[in-house]
Amino acid sequence: ARAVVLLGLSHGAAEAGAAAAQLFFVLAAWQFLQRGARRHADLEIALDTVLLTLLVAALLVQQHMPPTPVGELRTDQLLRLLTAAGGAAIVWTVLTWLLRHARFPSGAAGFALVGVGAYGVTSLVRALRAAPLAPGTAMTLELGWWLGLALVAVGGAVAPSPDPPVSPAPLHRPLLAPRIVVLNVAWIGLAWVVASSLRGGAPNPVLGALVVVGVVILSVRFSVALLADRRYAARLEQAVAEQTRSLSEALAQTAAAERELRLVMAAVPDAVVVLDAEGRVLDLNEAARAMVRASADTPPGRSLFEFLDPAAAKFVREKLALAFAGQLVSYEVPYNRDDGSSGTSWVSYAPVRTEGRIAKVIALARDVTDLRRTEAQLQQAERLASLGQMVGGVAHEVNNPAASIAAVAQALLLEPLTTEQRDLVQTMYTEAIRIGGITNNLLAFARGSGTARASVDVNELVRRTLALRAHRQAQQPYALRLELDTTEPHVWGNPAELQQVVLNLVLNAEQAMSATAEPATLTVRTAVTDTAVRLDVIDNGPGIDPEVAARVFDPFFSTRAGGAGLGLSTCYGLVKQHGGDITVDSSPGRGTIFTVTLPAERDRSLPPVSTSGAGGGAGPRTLVVEDEAGLRQTITRFLARRGIEAVAVADAEAARDALRRGAFDVVVTDVRLPGGGGATFAERLRQEQPALVGRVIVASGDLTSELAREMIAATGAATLEKPFDLNRLETLIREVARRPTAPR
Repeated sequence: ARAVVLLGLSHGAAEAGAAAAQLFFVLAAWQFLQRGARRHADLEIALDTVLLTLLVAALLVQQHMPPTPVGELRTDQLLRLLTAAGGAAIVWTVLTWLLRHARFPSGAAGFALVGVGAYGVTSLVRALRAAPLAPGTAMTLELGWWLGLALVAVGGAVAPSPDPPVSPAPLHRPLLAPRIVVLNVAWIGLAWVVASSLRGGAPNPVLGALVVVGVVILSVRFSVALLADRRYAARLEQAVAEQTRSLSEALAQTAAAERELRLVMAAVPDAVVVLDAEGRVLDLNEAARAMVRASADTPPGRSLFEFLDPAAAKFVREKLALAFAGQLVSYEVPYNRDDGSSGTSWVSYAPVRTEGRIAKVIALARDVTDLRRTEAQLQQAERLASLGQMVGGVAHEVNNPAASIAAVAQALLLEPLTTEQRDLVQTMYTEAIRIGGITNNLLAFARGSGTARASVDVNELVRRTLALRAHRQAQQPYALRLELDTTEPHVWGNPAELQQVVLNLVLNAEQAMSATAEPATLTVRTAVTDTAVRLDVIDNGPGIDPEVAARVFDPFFSTRAGGAGLGLSTCYGLVKQHGGDITVDSSPGRGTIFTVTLPAERDRSLPPVSTSGAGGGAGPRTLVVEDEAGLRQTITRFLARRGIEAVAVADAEAARDALRRGAFDVVVTDVRLPGGGGATFAERLRQEQPALVGRVIVASGDLTSELAREMIAATGAATLEKPFDLNRLETLIREVARRPTAPR
């Protein structure tokens, strides 16, 4: 009996503890379920919540049938009622949470929620059993309690530190799972309540009212859901339409942007190439295709390194790696074109970043082949200018002794000599004149004569040019035939420029003849018509193909390896500047003829060259200013023999003293003088002896120098190039002496 009493008391205490624990589970579940993002309350949530509330109330009312006042309930009945109320509250809380939240919690929160739900359902089921529980059933329900408590314990053990409550946030995506759960629970619960009431006998009015209200709420709930679904479908259709329209507009904008980008790339004159990390061409513009001479139908995807030599490819690969490392890189590199030609390009890499990484590089390239050739030409021109200055100084120093030798030899020829002596002196005179011709040819070619033009003897120009190539002809012999017009054709032009034309044509012929197996023959022919002078340069080389002949005058076109392709184009430009024309006649196997046609000089009067003292009588009194003692003495002796009184001095100061002491008809002077240059002497002459300004003869070994041109321009002086013929000097002195004197 005591054991039964103790068991009853312990069982009653357990029931009381379980009922009291329900309150703490409800509070804990409510606090826990407030976390996380929740939907704003709307009509559907409100109806579902009311429906759940009615279901719980119906269950509690059904549990308390037949109705008994609370004060008359036994202790076990009251505890069972409290347990049922607590379990119903827990289930109501969990289902309400499902209605308000976006998704089922994961991790620790999921364990805790399942545990709380299991505990509430177990408590509710156990409390609804009016009959005493069988041992197996009681064990099963207690297992549900222990399982719920275990899941809650696991969730609490693995849960992180509690997060602060999050205010409800609007969730626009409909949550079907909680609705389905709530509706199914409502239907099942109402059906079970009705079935239980029917089995119990007398109906309970309160329970019936709750059932009726639940059915009404379910009907309203279905109507609201139907309307909400329709509204949602309409909003969904509207949203889809708006998204479709936005997508279409975005695609149109993207297409327009791509089209604009294509237009910009096409308008850029430089090559634009998009490269990946392996150097493959992802995209390029037409300027890039033209730069490498690629066909228009060549697709992207070729490798950049296809156009580079191995050494250049290694260099470019290093630069590309730097660009993909985020650096801006610029460099210059030689490249090969698809047509077999080569060039030089300046390249700049710009990395393109996508989502924080460099996926490709834009390469801007510019063909600088012509620019580098122009720079090389300018450097060559600067070297030629320096060479001209050096040659000018050397020519002056060489021409002075050569003039002295020639003058002495010419003076000796006037003396009675044996035949052998006369031959030796004549050879000395001829070689001295030849030295002067060589230096003058070098001066004319290396320095040029600017834009100054004069009467040019074409035959003499040909002879002087071929003399420059005499050494080459000795090294690589070829037959030279000169067929020069006997009327001595003259043109009005720049001697240095015309000599450059003849020299380039001769060089071109020599190079062509070096490739022929036949005995090489070079023919230079001149001819005169009423209006033009014709110059033909003919070689018996291998000839030129018609396709090549059509381009021989194009700049930078050359069929020789390493050739600059400027010689014939320069000839073309110079001949056109002189109002003439140049043509080529050639075919494979029959040699080549270059023909230059220039306007003939009209009304040309050449001063007679006297080889004797004809014109005799007392000659004009002449002042000779010459720093070479031997040449000075030879000139005075020769002029004295010709009846011309000559006073010779060595420098500019002595010349001014002589002019102050006596009167002179003509002044013969060099350009470079001790004690002051020729230009300074001419200025003093203008100030002190203005009448003699127009009676000056400049005799110099470098008439193309800046000093000589300034002096000639200041005085209008006649010129005589060293070494010179003394007879020519005598004739020029007599001509200048006949000029009218300038007014004082």
